[in-house]
Amino acid sequence: MHRVLTSIAAGALLSLFLATPAAAQVLKEADQPHAGRPGSGLATYKPDMEEGDYLLRREEHIARLRGYEPGKPFDPTARVRALAQLDAQEAARAPYAILFNTVIPLAYPNWVELGPNPIPNGQTFPTNPVSGRVTAIEIDPTDANKVYVGTAQGGVFRSLNGGSTWTPIFDSAQSLAIGALALDAVNGRLYVGTGEANGSIDSFSGVGLYRIDAVNTTATLVGPINPVRNYNDAGGTARSAAVFTGRSISRILIVPNNPSILFVGTAGGQMGIGGEAPFDGFVPPLGLRGLYRLANVTGTPASVTVTRLAVSTTGPGGCFDTPCTGNRNINDMVFDPGDLTGNTLLVWQNGVNVAGDGGVWRSTNAMAATPAFTQTFITTSNTTSRGRGGLAIYKQGASPAVVYIASGEASSGTSCFDSSVSGAVRVSTDGGVTFGSKFLGGGGFCGGQCFYNIGFAASPGATTVRTDDRLYLAGQYASYDDCSLAAGTSTDGGASFTEVDGPHSDAHVIRVAPSNANVIYRGDDGGIWKSTDAGTSWTSLNNSTFRATQFQSLAVHPTDPNFSIGGTQDNGTSQLLPTALWNRIDYGDGGFALIDQSATNTTNVVMYHTYYNSTNSLVGFARADTVAGAFDGNWQFLGCQGFDANGITCTDRVLFYAPMTVGPGSPNTVYY
Repeated sequence: MHRVLTSIAAGALLSLFLATPAAAQVLKEADQPHAGRPGSGLATYKPDMEEGDYLLRREEHIARLRGYEPGKPFDPTARVRALAQLDAQEAARAPYAILFNTVIPLAYPNWVELGPNPIPNGQTFPTNPVSGRVTAIEIDPTDANKVYVGTAQGGVFRSLNGGSTWTPIFDSAQSLAIGALALDAVNGRLYVGTGEANGSIDSFSGVGLYRIDAVNTTATLVGPINPVRNYNDAGGTARSAAVFTGRSISRILIVPNNPSILFVGTAGGQMGIGGEAPFDGFVPPLGLRGLYRLANVTGTPASVTVTRLAVSTTGPGGCFDTPCTGNRNINDMVFDPGDLTGNTLLVWQNGVNVAGDGGVWRSTNAMAATPAFTQTFITTSNTTSRGRGGLAIYKQGASPAVVYIASGEASSGTSCFDSSVSGAVRVSTDGGVTFGSKFLGGGGFCGGQCFYNIGFAASPGATTVRTDDRLYLAGQYASYDDCSLAAGTSTDGGASFTEVDGPHSDAHVIRVAPSNANVIYRGDDGGIWKSTDAGTSWTSLNNSTFRATQFQSLAVHPTDPNFSIGGTQDNGTSQLLPTALWNRIDYGDGGFALIDQSATNTTNVVMYHTYYNSTNSLVGFARADTVAGAFDGNWQFLGCQGFDANGITCTDRVLFYAPMTVGPGSPNTVYY
């Protein structure tokens, strides 16, 4: 059973991270207009009440639910103190549990895990068991059976037997939202970056960095590590703020010849039921997005020091400090494997809405006090959704490193016939100094969601000829119509890719085992997968010991609590049957779920749930009035699907997960 301490919120699969230009309000990233936002809260509206007063009261109500006291400054350390108090109370209760020979707390009963572990009939072809979104993977460099997996909202899992069984090793942390992992296998340490950097509204921000000591045995947590940076803001005012507050950690690199130094990349993250910017976008308490170098990371959290490194100070990210270090998402970064000092570093900075703004920056003195970065690849993308990229690098013999990039560029110039979709792959054979043209293969691999789903890895071929390299590329669901790939493998260095069946769509991470190139692990919206034949086939590792499903809602039958349904992120709507087994009962993104509370038995039950919602596309919900346990078929869609229906119009503004609830009556009144 996981100790869930992350934000519990209904998320979405689409988000734009906005930043205010320096000429606007300099200490706030973006305006977050709460008033009138659909589904942002409930308040009583009286006909004689001024609209402004109503909206103010509604916002005050929502603020109190989140721990904000209207009229008082928000304390970003309050949650950390509350968790410390919780830990102290649990420790104080422990002697009583021993004395009375029970593990039951004195004031309340035990929680019992209900699952699913896993969802047996996942949205895959062929059907495979699935779990929740996997965001990060690390493999022991000498043993392909030792693997560590980070999840979107389920913490970190360890397997010492190649994924046959999993052990959760992060449940006592202050956040279970994971963005990055880095393994120091020699010293038995695993670094965990909290906060997911995949750009969706259910990609939640974290609390900083953790170190797990003795990762293969006791798995002792040290942290959170969130060092304070002192600087002058753009107006010259002295500031002191923890660097990771409200942010997500996208990548962690350990300096090869000095494991006490880390490079850490950060990006935006969400917080709250409507996908709000943490702390209303104010810097501080928000830390700046970008690149940091941490020293003394093997010591206590208080002894860790931090240096902020300016990759790029141009573009619309704005300047929040003096001298300006920028404020931009770092999506990926790699060391040149031929430089063990850590000085040669390549960074992918997310592109936004300025042409040529995103791409690859390279430094040859990254360990210097103020390293210099040069942009060596300018993405042809000019929108936020296409400005993300991933890096893969290797070095053979004495030749320069080979660097591949998979990014959200437009697919034009590739063999993809649909130039409106995104995704392209390129290579550099001179260590990232220059990059060639787009490969014919792989075009359009991430469909319309390149901001969210890019999975990429490279493995050198049997010879020193680059064209026999194996590339593993995945993005959105497999589709001939728009060239997207759920799981693509190339054996000719990217000239062509072959779709492989098995895994779930929306990949986020692919890793090749350093000790055995035939062993590959991948993470996607359906959990964790493994190939032992170099990507020719994939096996689900989502077994009874891996539990990471991200629920958006839960509905319970009025007379039988074991009859429940819940909506999950990209894994449909599932039902807990009275037999204590789980079954997915409908497709899609499961959102809000409801059961009519006037039901008198478990044979004939009226149920509702939402899918994803999108203005001018899909606005509405589904209804079933026969017993669940049966899959699909029983659900009737009510709402707008390309045309107005049931009083719901396609042009209505709507959240991705549109809120629903039931009121009194028999049957219950439905509010959507």
